[in-house]
Amino acid sequence: MIRNVQKGWLARLKGSWASLSQAGVWILGIVGSFLLPPPIGLSAGDEKIWQSLAKFIVTVLVGLLFIVARRSDKKRHLRGWTTVAALLLVFAVADFLVYQSFLYSRTCTYNALRVVKGSIYTPHGLDYVQKNPGISCQDLFEDHAGNAEDIWTAESIGHNRMVLAEVYVGCLPLFAACIIAILQAVALARP
Repeated sequence: MIRNVQKGWLARLKGSWASLSQAGVWILGIVGSFLLPPPIGLSAGDEKIWQSLAKFIVTVLVGLLFIVARRSDKKRHLRGWTTVAALLLVFAVADFLVYQSFLYSRTCTYNALRVVKGSIYTPHGLDYVQKNPGISCQDLFEDHAGNAEDIWTAESIGHNRMVLAEVYVGCLPLFAACIIAILQAVALARP
């Protein structure tokens, strides 16, 4: 009997998890495809890790919000869901704007690509910048054949990569939660 209960529970869990994963990936696909490209300056392997983390977070968030939505599915909850959707939209847009700001303040264009730069110069980089006052970031990269570590410390470049990746991963769940909240509000607003 216990085995049958466990098998039934496991079967329901697999079915639910598959649906949640599909919903999470669907929402992530919507947000990620038109709104936010993967973080810049990451290797292909690192990019997949950050995207996988974002998918996992969105999937769990979708599950949690579905649970909350099932428990608050009365017309009287419409105002709450609408308020939550509006607040999430504000936070999501703010995070998106921070990401865009960081994207332009922590990267440069080199050979038509955006490349992560550092914030602390190497001794050579500092000397080069002092000898060439007002040099643009793009010219710095061109003068050093795109090698950022000649100009900035590896630690500061890595820090900027992490900041971009963290803000990216934070932005996706906010947009996903906003989509779910507004869908719930719309469902409750139907006559």
